[in-house]
Amino acid sequence: MTEVPIIKVGLDDDMPGGGKYGKNLRKKLNSAPKGSGLPKVQLPPTDTSTKPTVVPCK
Repeated sequence: MTEVPIIKVGLDDDMPGGGKYGKNLRKKLNSAPKGSGLPKVQLPPTDTSTKPTVVPCK
């Protein structure tokens, strides 16, 4: 497959499995993987002061 369909959703839209997209996104962004030993990081609701950089795969 050379194309991937993209469906744009709003943060207040209902997810097919229940809940809202925004709530699920906030939950995932402000958590750490289980058993990783990493601390949870609380992100601001609007934006962060530093932007991530994209590193190409080798």
